[in-house]
Amino acid sequence: MLTDYLPILLQVIVSVGFVSAALLTSVILGKAGRRNATKDTAYECGMVAAPSPQARFSVKLYLVKLTLWLGFSFAAVCLGNHFAPRYFLQMLPPLAVVGARGIALALGQEKRWAIAAICLLLAVPFVRFGPRYLLMARHAPWGDIALDLDSQQVAARINALKRPGDTLFVWGYRPDMYVFTRLSPSTLAWDSQPLTGVPADRHLTAQEPSVTPVTRRNWDDMLLARPTFIVDGLGPLNHKLKPEQFVKMRTLFRDYREVARTKLSIIYHRIDNPTS
Repeated sequence: MLTDYLPILLQVIVSVGFVSAALLTSVILGKAGRRNATKDTAYECGMVAAPSPQARFSVKLYLVKLTLWLGFSFAAVCLGNHFAPRYFLQMLPPLAVVGARGIALALGQEKRWAIAAICLLLAVPFVRFGPRYLLMARHAPWGDIALDLDSQQVAARINALKRPGDTLFVWGYRPDMYVFTRLSPSTLAWDSQPLTGVPADRHLTAQEPSVTPVTRRNWDDMLLARPTFIVDGLGPLNHKLKPEQFVKMRTLFRDYREVARTKLSIIYHRIDNPTS
């Protein structure tokens, strides 16, 4: 629907209007003021402009800084032991500086080949991400928001059953479920990371949990808390880490029953009178 793009249109109108108003005000005030040689002299950062703007200076210090930035950033990526795309974001600023310098040199020496190479490189993100924008415009299913849509479906089912004072625990890293359901976690461990010892960026591929004194303490807290709802948002995606693989979780599930299921999640509700 066109109304879905109304906020974007308003943002564009406000942005263009602000820039236009600022430029127009600058022109009007500039013409109204009196000009002289002193006012027209370039002046920046409290210093008078140098006699020759083409003066050369050493850039070795900046090259060293860029090298150190790239080196430390890449070391941090390696230490994470999981080369997710977002880990490389801190490397983008120095790479952008180096790339800009390379483009400037290439345009000065081989302009035609440089322009062809730039156009080819710019076509890569267009081919990679262009189809997704078309899918969004047509409101077609989009894989990147599958988890979010599934969380909304889970929340709709829980909201139909919840009562004041109910609590929630989500197995897997799905914090949006707490937002959609407006339920509070039953313990400080509000997802499976503190119980399995497997970080969220690895739990879709990890095979074995990590058992530590901290995870044991978190398990004890979970068994005592007994949340009203438990949502398994990880088991359907990674069977090696599904909750039934853990003895303490199987013990906890004795007092729960499955009440709903979506494509990517299973919802369990606590039985208030397990013996009945």
